[in-house]
Amino acid sequence: MLAVSPGRRERTNRPIACAKNSGVEVVVGSNQIDILEGFAAGRTLSVDFTDLEAAVARIKAFAADYPLVAVIAVD
Repeated sequence: MLAVSPGRRERTNRPIACAKNSGVEVVVGSNQIDILEGFAAGRTLSVDFTDLEAAVARIKAFAADYPLVAVIAVD
């Protein structure tokens, strides 16, 4: 699952922890370094939300290598 978060880290942690506790593998996508720094390497995806086409292309490219079952917005 890809959890996309443009928001603050404290809002991101709770839903991601719930998913992990349910056995769901989670990758965090964000444009904010402080959010991404709190997660293990290989479990993050840098996404530029100011360029929608580039963001979608980046997520599609990631999903081609690492299939996703869901993409959710977390904020």
